[in-house]
Amino acid sequence: GQKTDIAGVEEDEAGIKVPIFDKPEGCLHVRQLRQFGLEPLLRDPYESKMVEILCSGIDGANEGVFAKQDIEVNTTVAFYNGSQARPEDYDPDSWESNNYKIFDPADMPDGAIDIPAWAQSSSAYCATLAHKTNHSF
Repeated sequence: GQKTDIAGVEEDEAGIKVPIFDKPEGCLHVRQLRQFGLEPLLRDPYESKMVEILCSGIDGANEGVFAKQDIEVNTTVAFYNGSQARPEDYDPDSWESNNYKIFDPADMPDGAIDIPAWAQSSSAYCATLAHKTNHSF
């Protein structure tokens, strides 16, 4: 990700305030549909301020996302950088093959994104961290 500061604000012709950014730092990554983890250990600068990975205190759990500061309601704290899951790569009846997937029920089976098995540990991938939250809803 890239980090920048807001240098100021301009108002456009419709009266909408538009931020003016300083020069961004870091590399911009634009990934393809099935591409994942080009720099798997390069933390997102925004997430780095908001959350960290720690061992969960819940029996049977491993890593989890924990806030580094007080967080206002409706604040984005982490990003889910999954790649499109191939339907042949998962069994819809198995938790083990689905525990990091997010499904769009309106677009099954093509509307699933996933974190590849190699990237499920933060020692291998920590660029984004939302996959470490409890997203079983």
